[in-house]
Amino acid sequence: MAVVAALVIGMVACAVAAASFFPKALDSRKSGPIRKAEATPARRLGSGAGRAEFLHAITFSEEKSDSSEGDIREDSRGAYIYPTFHFTEDPPSAIRGFAFVKGEDAAPPRGFEKVDFDLNKDARGSYNYLCVTREGDDRPVTRAEFIIRDEELSKDFVPASWDSWEVFPQDLLEGGGGKYVYLRYTREVYRPGQFLWNSPFLMTHLSATALMKREPVNAHRQTQLVGLREQLDCGARALNLQVAVPIDQDGEYEFSNFRFYRTYFKERTGLVRGQDRAYWQSGGRDASDALSGVVEWSRAHPDELVLIVLSNCFGGVGRTTLGGRWEMFDCADDRLMDAFARHGLKIETSCARLGSMTLQEAREAARMEGGGRILVVPGESSVESFQASWFFNLFKMTGEPTKFDGCVAANRDYGVKDEKGLRPYVDRAMKASKYRGRMFQVQAFARPPAGVPLDTSINAAVAAMAAGEDAVIKGVNLLEIDRVCHMGPQISASLGTALSDADVGKCKKQCDAAYAAGFHR
Repeated sequence: MAVVAALVIGMVACAVAAASFFPKALDSRKSGPIRKAEATPARRLGSGAGRAEFLHAITFSEEKSDSSEGDIREDSRGAYIYPTFHFTEDPPSAIRGFAFVKGEDAAPPRGFEKVDFDLNKDARGSYNYLCVTREGDDRPVTRAEFIIRDEELSKDFVPASWDSWEVFPQDLLEGGGGKYVYLRYTREVYRPGQFLWNSPFLMTHLSATALMKREPVNAHRQTQLVGLREQLDCGARALNLQVAVPIDQDGEYEFSNFRFYRTYFKERTGLVRGQDRAYWQSGGRDASDALSGVVEWSRAHPDELVLIVLSNCFGGVGRTTLGGRWEMFDCADDRLMDAFARHGLKIETSCARLGSMTLQEAREAARMEGGGRILVVPGESSVESFQASWFFNLFKMTGEPTKFDGCVAANRDYGVKDEKGLRPYVDRAMKASKYRGRMFQVQAFARPPAGVPLDTSINAAVAAMAAGEDAVIKGVNLLEIDRVCHMGPQISASLGTALSDADVGKCKKQCDAAYAAGFHR
């Protein structure tokens, strides 16, 4: 009976596996026989051609049936061992690193899990196990092969590669006698702008706060000072919108009358009839009023792709604002999506589809009748957004939010209070997300204490990072900022957005009017 060990993927990358070193001695012309896997599936990559395939698992068996290559212990004593490579089209499920442990009861390194198959089986040597991880910030592995050598690899490593292969520099048959066996592999090579998830968009944080009345009392509440259309003039290409759906007299949700909101008191969120300013609402404007300008702008800029990223969708329960209850619902709800579609906007709610979509495919999917390109997508998950917020603990909110998955990795950290904490956060967020094959956002803003006006000087630091050569935000997807009026055009241009002088002029005019109303720069 075949003895098969299933490979289960662990969590964080091992430092030794992360090295892209290749030993000088490894050269097929000099080092004797090298067996190459013959059944590794071909990778599929490119617009309209599907996703690349990534290495998801390796299994070992004493039976040759369905194996990917021959016996890795050929010409060595011990059991026959045939490896099989298993592939996935889902980058988060891909192997990202390897490790090795010896001993029958040896535990894998932290974050790794080992293949429960002794690679020295019946060889009367040490118990050897391969370990893997699918976490960490390394690019996913796409192919793997076992190589058999007469001589041990040189310990003299150089930071080089050979035909795009990396080598895990550990003899997997150590202590078992016979040949030397190593694992070599390739990683995915992502081109910036290849997929929707690794294409840069400047996104305005809480875009609809611009719909609040301009007055000094709102200085610390409004993350944006100009309307949605004007934010696009200022270089934004993604709008972060939160939705409230009021109820009718029969207690039914009025999806056709959904609104955009912003409030710090999430347990009393809402726009019940859009009147109660005590909850710091966005003016209670019907979404059609706010969206019409966005659609007009898009039709006037038919080559520009605009994303509407939805998060924190609430529906009203109760008949009054004071004491009224609101509950979260899924931003991908078909009824809400239908309401957006009635405005002519295009919709994509499949996270898998968004993760596999090339930028060009996204542009085509966003094409509206009459011109323009707007794509509405579900943003961060309810839990990521809700529990990361500073007001979650400040107002001692009870219970947990209803759990709805999102298509955008949130990377929220409301502990970033100033420019000093920004760069370390951005570095962490980029490492966590830039090779995960999922849309993601990076907050390029700080959260001051409640009641303290927003400090937009941090935008200068963001602009420096975007324009710099240190590549700290290279590969960013949704770069989210407060107050797009302050250096938004410069940041957007550094991300590669083409801005016309006319649009920048409109941005400046609207922003100057906001500053004249009493808002600080």
